[in-house]
Amino acid sequence: MGKKNILFWPGWWYPSRIDSLSGIFIKRHAEAVSIYSNVIVLYITSDSNLKNKKIELEFSEERGIKTLIVYYGFSNRFALINKITNFIGYINAGKIGFNYLKEMKIKIDLIHCHVNPPFAQVLFLFTRFKKIPYIFSEHWSGYLKESGSYKGILRKVLTRIFVKKAKYVTTVSENLKRNMIRHKLYGKYAVVPNVVDTNLFSLSKNNSKKIRFIHVSGFSKLKNVPGIIRAVFQLSKVRNDFELYLVGDGETKKESELIAEKFGLKGRYIFFVGGVDTYGVANEMKKSDIFVLFSDYENSPCVIAESLSCGLTIISTDVGGVSELVNSENGILVVPRDEKKLFEALNIILNSLGKYDRSKIRQFAVDTFSYKVAGGKFLQIYEESVT
Repeated sequence: MGKKNILFWPGWWYPSRIDSLSGIFIKRHAEAVSIYSNVIVLYITSDSNLKNKKIELEFSEERGIKTLIVYYGFSNRFALINKITNFIGYINAGKIGFNYLKEMKIKIDLIHCHVNPPFAQVLFLFTRFKKIPYIFSEHWSGYLKESGSYKGILRKVLTRIFVKKAKYVTTVSENLKRNMIRHKLYGKYAVVPNVVDTNLFSLSKNNSKKIRFIHVSGFSKLKNVPGIIRAVFQLSKVRNDFELYLVGDGETKKESELIAEKFGLKGRYIFFVGGVDTYGVANEMKKSDIFVLFSDYENSPCVIAESLSCGLTIISTDVGGVSELVNSENGILVVPRDEKKLFEALNIILNSLGKYDRSKIRQFAVDTFSYKVAGGKFLQIYEESVT
């Protein structure tokens, strides 16, 4: 049998001219799927730089994946008007995007949706594409109790119908699956973890005389970077054989720098790298020994998978699906917001780093997150979904 034609249809996130890193994990799934199937990506998104009712198309082909991004302008004056114009803009942009795909004369065998979908997307699926089977992959942490973002009667009703009608629902962790079922989102589930380019995120070596911790994030409040810095300050009182590199940028970046300066850590124990692209993240990880995550809550963070691919030992809060990936053979889990426990974990890891086998940690990651493994899992799901 020939390769199936899969339409990847992200709901809210996908790399674009607006944000090149938004939804990068969805793009990685597309790249994994492209090993075994023909992938066409359709992403419809608003662009505040476009005037209301104006639409622009952007078509590209990279690594065998055809990508069509349809941008539409919208009014951004009042909340209610914004919702209405966004809906209308999405519908109009969708029609133009579909016509473009139709002109390409590609027969779609299955639609692969990602992330809690916009109402307009559901409308298209249940009308224009009702004869084409679809599966739904969820990555969103909004279903978690700690987040509380999954709310609204209309959203919940539509999501239940959407999940029920899907041939398959895939989640990146068992934890996310359980939380979706907790919201009475019943369907046929399968867990397919995040995907990592294990050729890019690979084993290397820290050539520094000091053991190197690394943290990578968007510096949002839930990542609790200031808490990491305070724990490192306590660590600096008892030893000096380490450094911490903070990679990223965001809302708590300035606060974090001020705290590091206050404690005399910046440029001495703590170094702020700033925002970098995927290649930059991989480069920083490969020069490190230990990855640190101190989030209040998470789903299944890509940075954990990337760190494991580089053979790093992990220190993380026991949140979301992290415990499905981190165990005594590759790291330590701590309680969220417990800075004393984080300090203790940092100290323990420094004393016992030699017991962790980087090659073994790396192999687990390859067996779990590689393009080939994830693509094969989706291929099996596609085969079962298309009858």
